[in-house]
Amino acid sequence: MDKNVIIEAQDISVSYNQKYIIKDGSFKINKNTLNVILGPNGSGKSTLFKVLLGLKKIDSGIIKIFNEEPKRGNKLIGYVPQSRDLEGINLRVSDFILLGYDGIKFGFRVDYKKARKNLDRVLGLVDGKNLAPKSINQLSGGELQRVYLAQALIGNPKLLLLDEPLSNLDIKRENELLNLVSNLVSKNDLCVILITHDLNPIYDIVDKIIYIANNKLASGTKDQVLTNDILSKLYDSNVEVIKDNKSHKLIIGIEDSGHHHV
Repeated sequence: MDKNVIIEAQDISVSYNQKYIIKDGSFKINKNTLNVILGPNGSGKSTLFKVLLGLKKIDSGIIKIFNEEPKRGNKLIGYVPQSRDLEGINLRVSDFILLGYDGIKFGFRVDYKKARKNLDRVLGLVDGKNLAPKSINQLSGGELQRVYLAQALIGNPKLLLLDEPLSNLDIKRENELLNLVSNLVSKNDLCVILITHDLNPIYDIVDKIIYIANNKLASGTKDQVLTNDILSKLYDSNVEVIKDNKSHKLIIGIEDSGHHHV
């Protein structure tokens, strides 16, 4: 594997309840890049994350991550799920983040000094030092996303998987979070893969797109993937892609001729 490639998938097929979600899909992800997974609801975006996390096996093909098969508990991967159930959790932000530190189990801390040093580091990375003494239940949606990021980063991963991190955030909080993520990629030797249903907020900073629809997968840069030909093949329908006056793209023809900005 090329030393710049951290994930390589060749002709992978993945099924769920005996139905293919991805059939013969291939893609590569390079280190120090910001990548996005797009596709309609139920297309397999989160399932692909499960494959990368070693939580689901592929049916066929080859996939390597850091030159190994995916495995559970890979310390090189940080993960922020789409939703968290915080009901009944009444922890300070600092303690909540430390739960993600390797060696903290059942309240027993191994190497407390190292854990505390890492806590200060990740709070700085997400601009969240002021949040440390607060209760996790007192935070806004934007603050919670920063705390989740910090928890995922405390083990010093090389790959960060973010499942719908922009959900339920207003435009200002979206921009703040994306600025943080972009800085993590550019300044901290980190690769990020982000699932979203709307490419608009991240359009200008994304390096690669993985687009999943109708069991098919297309991968490449924006200009390679967001084309009439590629999207029409993915959707088995006529899709037209045009640019708006900001050079963003508008997809026409998906879901009963609805208009979709990407």
